[in-house]
Amino acid sequence: MTSSRLPRDLHPVAWWVWALGLATAASFTTNPLVLLTIDGVAVLVVMARRPEQPWAEAFKVYVMVAVVIVLIRGLINMMRGGSGMTSNKLMQARVLLQAVALALILLAVYFTRK
Repeated sequence: MTSSRLPRDLHPVAWWVWALGLATAASFTTNPLVLLTIDGVAVLVVMARRPEQPWAEAFKVYVMVAVVIVLIRGLINMMRGGSGMTSNKLMQARVLLQAVALALILLAVYFTRK
């Protein structure tokens, strides 16, 4: 076996339950370190356990879409004259998501070179 992946694919329901668990855990905290740890775990698990099918590459797209959505929400809030605190929190979330996207790209490059 030359691949670094484990031999068995996970059932799609297992992926959904796992993702909902991470989302629930993330929604109960505002600590950036805990959120970064949850994001890091998500990236590592997806990179290690994703199957070889074409749709397995969708995780990178989801992270990029999340960055764009948070950026747009922050810009709309800022243009409408909304709360400065809300705009600040959205921009912090954008930076965090960009860090996750960058880590994901680096991990993808690392795993594809092996």
